[in-house]
Amino acid sequence: GSPRFHLSDQHGCGGNDPSGPVYDPVHGVFHHFIQAHLAAPHGSGPVWGHFVSRDLVAWAPMPVALWNGLDASTHPPTLTPYDTLACWTGSAVVVDGAGPGGRGRGVVQLYPALCDARHWPGCRPQGTLLAHAVPTDYATDPLLTRWRKPAFNPVMQPRHEAMDAPWADRDPSSPWRCSTGEWRLRTFDGSVYVSDSDEHVVGGVWRAVGKAKDFKEGECPSFYPLPGPARGFEPEYSAVAASGRLPTHVHKLSWHGRDFWQVGTYLEGPRGSA
Repeated sequence: GSPRFHLSDQHGCGGNDPSGPVYDPVHGVFHHFIQAHLAAPHGSGPVWGHFVSRDLVAWAPMPVALWNGLDASTHPPTLTPYDTLACWTGSAVVVDGAGPGGRGRGVVQLYPALCDARHWPGCRPQGTLLAHAVPTDYATDPLLTRWRKPAFNPVMQPRHEAMDAPWADRDPSSPWRCSTGEWRLRTFDGSVYVSDSDEHVVGGVWRAVGKAKDFKEGECPSFYPLPGPARGFEPEYSAVAASGRLPTHVHKLSWHGRDFWQVGTYLEGPRGSA
């Protein structure tokens, strides 16, 4: 049947991709962003629409979180020449050091910026690069209505080897933290990027390390660990885990209107590997 609760964008073209859904541990609010079909001058859109909820049932629309070509957290808005065309589908991560005043856990958004060579020379003539967005007034804005684009943006430039597919670095997954403290994410074409620590994630320091052969090309990828045992089933869970037959992660992506899922065991490999 039809869903009983459905978020609907009121700008006339539907919500398109969800982007960066996240629970803010600072204020206890769920955030859901969408590809809203709007654009600032010189852009094609979309931009990031924004909804908030405390219970995942009642939702409230917020102002646009990310505009193309502008950092709207300043007055007047600051030009951002690396994303003049659009802000595409991105993902969120909650990381230590990103909270108010740089203390505690907080939200960082990563999004693909659609750039134009007329404004950003690294594009040929268009392409995607990756950028950060963070709350502007984290301590005093409980609904995170204002987002800023840090001065260090972009965090990853268009890759020259991907110029035959200039949008290869779109759709970053949510970063995942390895047992060594290193963070990794994957993009549309299966490329993996690494950030060495929580501090580096907050500071926008990432580097490309190649492609993972088991990460197939696809849109809106997600990669996340499976949960631990349900209460009362700890012995059975431990026994299966010890046998090596228990999968550890889920990998999901979309392609040509279909969703694909992989369930398996993730082997981290050495630091700095894909």
